[in-house]
Amino acid sequence: MNHLDKKVKVDLGKLTSLKELYGELPTRATGLSNLKNLKRMQIWDYKPHSKTFAELGEIKNLEVLHLIQAKIESFEGIGQFRALQELNLYGLNKLTDISDIGLLKNTLRELIMENCKNIQDFSPIGEMKNLENLTLLSCLSMKSIAFAKELPKLNFFNFEKTDVEDGDLSYCQMIPTVYFTQKKHFSHKRKDLINTRMENILYPTLFWRERMEEGDDMFTLENILATEKALNDYLETIKDLKEKTSPKTLLTCVKEVVLKINVLNEKYNYFIETAEREELHEYILSVSELAGLETKSDITDEWRDW
Repeated sequence: MNHLDKKVKVDLGKLTSLKELYGELPTRATGLSNLKNLKRMQIWDYKPHSKTFAELGEIKNLEVLHLIQAKIESFEGIGQFRALQELNLYGLNKLTDISDIGLLKNTLRELIMENCKNIQDFSPIGEMKNLENLTLLSCLSMKSIAFAKELPKLNFFNFEKTDVEDGDLSYCQMIPTVYFTQKKHFSHKRKDLINTRMENILYPTLFWRERMEEGDDMFTLENILATEKALNDYLETIKDLKEKTSPKTLLTCVKEVVLKINVLNEKYNYFIETAEREELHEYILSVSELAGLETKSDITDEWRDW
């Protein structure tokens, strides 16, 4: 709709079958709330009289909503979007109150707020039990990110250029991917959080011990301990690397642990079979990915004999 003159009078309510809407609305546009079949909307400079979401409330089937530089001050009326899965807000500098966001807790999967510099309290985000992707970029400051501990499905959290006043980033330790701008008063560096997540990846030998106890004679305490030693050496080597390490260096670490396990497999009568091979590969890959290696291939295949 960007090619329309802002002064043109447009009755959007007549487009009853419309499912997607993108662009900057003409000043005299009417009928927006009547688009009951709309699924996706991305609009610029939206100026509702109520300065809330209330005037969009009839669009109950909306799944994706992006607002850029909208004149909205609170989340009042947001609960009427009963199907909303993705909410992206950019440059909403009048927005101060997001307390009603919990009304989306059953459906919302992604929340992005960028350059929303006057939000007073971010804690209501903690009600979003199904949230998977959270970005709070350039939002000046939050008193705390304690709300993150209430988000069991969160796997991506980006708060770059947004301060955390109490500095406590411990709530991020179990979130798979976290980005932030380092501050002196922060309790953790990004590398610290990555190392913690590495340490929480279970060694495959945990399952091998269970199989041994159940009578699987492929395993012995000796071959399990030897494998654990090789994996621990690999983990510590990766943890000691700088945060931004080249793929070549990471692959060298992978090669070293694979070659060690080759020797162990031969020494202990070829105890690594299909299940063990998959478990070892998953562990080695998980650690290397946390360290920054991007690959979709089997990174052990080039060197392994097991």
